[in-house]
Amino acid sequence: DDYACVEGLRKKVETWDAKDTGTIELVDPETRRKMVADPMFKVEKTIRDVKKEKSDKERLVDLQDLMDEREDIYSVNCAMRKVHRAKRKEEKAKEEAERLAGKPNFAVILAPASEEDRREAKAVVFKTDHDKIERAVRRSKVLSGPVVV
Repeated sequence: DDYACVEGLRKKVETWDAKDTGTIELVDPETRRKMVADPMFKVEKTIRDVKKEKSDKERLVDLQDLMDEREDIYSVNCAMRKVHRAKRKEEKAKEEAERLAGKPNFAVILAPASEEDRREAKAVVFKTDHDKIERAVRRSKVLSGPVVV
């Protein structure tokens, strides 16, 4: 069943107890026979298990209370974040409106912009002299280049 240890190897023996690891300890066949044969032994064993069960139930209730408390904190946090998002959205819209309004004009009071004004402004086509722009670009390249080639 086991491997044969050859040169410099040692067998590692690990033992553990179900109580130490917090797991349920299964009743071995010998203990089961004792429980059947001796009613007092069975009562003692059951009482110990009942005590452990009570402590486990108390711990479970404590954990549930902790989760309920955290749930409340989580819901409050969600509500606060929702309010903050809405407030931030309003502030951003206000800043955008101020940006679109531009600097105040003291000489002439301007009417508020409308959708029709925006459409008309987009429809305006400006004449651009592309040849003039191209000549200016070539001239700047020549002037920025070396004098002697």
